[in-house]
Amino acid sequence: MRLLLKNAYGSWTDGKFLQKIEQKLGKCYAVLISILRDIEGSMIWIASSLDIAGQYELARKGLGAIIQQHDPIAQTILPRRTLRLQKRAKFTWSRHKVKAEMKKLEDCNARLNRILTASNQLTESTPTTDRMTVSFVGPLEEISRNASRVHNALSSNWCALGDCNHQAAIMLEERLSRNSTSHRSGATRPYGNVRQFSTLLSTDTVATWLNAEFRLEPDEPPEPTTNKDGNRRVRFQSSNILDNHTQGHKVTDICTSVRSASHPDLRFSIHHRNVLRRLDPSESSCSHNMRTGLSLQDLLPDLRSQSFALSDFYRLAITLASSCIQLRSTRWLHQSWNKQSILFFRPDPDGEASANMRYPYLAIQYQSVDSKGGSEMDRTNMLSLAIMLMEIKTGTSIERHRDPEDLGSDGKQNSSTNYLTASRWLRQLTDRGRMPWRYGDAVRYCIRFYDDYHASLEDADAQKRFKEEVIGGLEAEMQAVVHGV
Repeated sequence: MRLLLKNAYGSWTDGKFLQKIEQKLGKCYAVLISILRDIEGSMIWIASSLDIAGQYELARKGLGAIIQQHDPIAQTILPRRTLRLQKRAKFTWSRHKVKAEMKKLEDCNARLNRILTASNQLTESTPTTDRMTVSFVGPLEEISRNASRVHNALSSNWCALGDCNHQAAIMLEERLSRNSTSHRSGATRPYGNVRQFSTLLSTDTVATWLNAEFRLEPDEPPEPTTNKDGNRRVRFQSSNILDNHTQGHKVTDICTSVRSASHPDLRFSIHHRNVLRRLDPSESSCSHNMRTGLSLQDLLPDLRSQSFALSDFYRLAITLASSCIQLRSTRWLHQSWNKQSILFFRPDPDGEASANMRYPYLAIQYQSVDSKGGSEMDRTNMLSLAIMLMEIKTGTSIERHRDPEDLGSDGKQNSSTNYLTASRWLRQLTDRGRMPWRYGDAVRYCIRFYDDYHASLEDADAQKRFKEEVIGGLEAEMQAVVHGV
């Protein structure tokens, strides 16, 4: 109460007092402080739009600049303070901007209420029971193998002359198996299929990207078995590959299919012997993509201004993390992935943001996929994931946080530059209360993974820990922050 009544009270700047608060709140501290910082930012923004004394000192002194310039009318036991303004205040910015900022305040208060409701559950849980079980819609090995089959089908069937500039972008999907009761609000999308992959294709001869859906038959068809009595057993398996009982047309030149497409959506099937066939387009499917798409880097300003729903933000983080382990052994990730290679092609249905963040794609150039994979690539991709998680959390690029000491002796970037910048950036965000607890742990795990020369996602224990620490941590935080469970 004394803190609220007296803005000059010493505990506001007492480091030990703040440490006690952090110890008291435990795991909830970082999440709560992050929301309070957002509230502070919105209030400063609103105050700066008023033509009153002290507005020009807001950047340096914060809201205290306004309070110091005006006398209180009364000092009561209530935690409210009423200030006497020298003249009637007017907003100097548009009403639309002010209303938008007020809406952010309401959203922050709602989030704060949900967090406070769930805080007891978070603080009382122990590390052994606190981890969420993460499972995919199918075996990870099968998902990775099928993603590789799609890549190989494209690589083997580009135009015979080989003189086109080929690009492909695969849609990144969570493919997580969830209970329907775990999502109480917010828009959702299908969790993904083990044998169905959506891509976008582009060549020099086509001015836009075309949707291409790949449906895969099992690469190892069921073989008849013999029981102990000598009778042969045949295992039957349903297939959703072919909708109209046609095998389609065999394809050896995808560029021809792209150039001659009369429908914006292409459909292909991949036979168990990896034969590529083109299917008739589905009458119900009709894409509405933007012509060129926007990169994650292009969307950072929208993320910084929180133009997206909170659930969409967490879904993007979870999708990036789950894609890192799904595509780990495929050539889709044999190029470094970063904010330039993550693209968004679907417009935002609400029109409030530049693009729909629920449908990210990873784009690659087919002329430059000869880099080697293995544990070294796993480590590099993990560091890239950590960087992207911090970039989408703050809405700023890592380049803005680069220090001269992060560069080599020649003043240029080297193999350690991103690691040094990311490590320091994470420490700063954590110290300032800008990094929620679980989210920070997920980023920290990825950075430590990169720092371990022997780390590899091919190791079963490493996969288990990644699913628990990164995907499970992000999922648990989303459930607590967004859904209050």
